[in-house]
Amino acid sequence: MKTRKAEKQDIVLIQEIAKRSWEDTYKDLIPADIRQVYIEQAYSAKACRLRSTLLLLFFVVEEAGKVIGFAQLARSEKETDLAALYVDPKMLGCGAGTLLFETVVRELKQGESLVVYLEKGNFRAERFYTKCGFAYKNEFKERLFGHVFHTVKMVFKRDRERNTYV
Repeated sequence: MKTRKAEKQDIVLIQEIAKRSWEDTYKDLIPADIRQVYIEQAYSAKACRLRSTLLLLFFVVEEAGKVIGFAQLARSEKETDLAALYVDPKMLGCGAGTLLFETVVRELKQGESLVVYLEKGNFRAERFYTKCGFAYKNEFKERLFGHVFHTVKMVFKRDRERNTYV
C-alpha cells in the first residue's frame, strides 16, 4: 500500500469512495435524503476541482494500483482540519486509514494542531481518531440541508519532539 497526492483523474474514484463510505458510516445516523444531498454537493466534480485549487491537500491510498481511500487536509486562518478521511468500506481494517493519517501528519508544520469533526455516534471514527492521538474538545449542533447534525470536535497536536498532546 502507498499514498500519494491526488490527481485530477482521481476525482471520480474519490466521489465513489465518499458515496460508499457515507452510505456505510451514516446509514443509522443521518437520513438517506440528507446523505444524498451532502454527497452530491460536497463531492460533485465541480466541488472537487474547486477544492483542489484552494488551500486543500488531497491524498489517496492505493492497494495494487487501485485507489481505495482518500484524505483531505484543509487549512484556514482559523485552523487546520482533517476534512475527510475515507476508506472503501470493503477495505476497512487493512491499515489504509492509518497510512492516510500518517501521510497527513507529515504535512503538518511544526507545532500545528489538527482538528477533525465527526457526527456524534460515529463510534468507529471516534475509536480510530482516539487511537491516532486525538482528544475530545467539544460538541455542538449545526443545521445543514434542513438536518441538525450533532458534531464532535477532536484535536491532535504534536510538539517539536513529535510527542502528541492536546
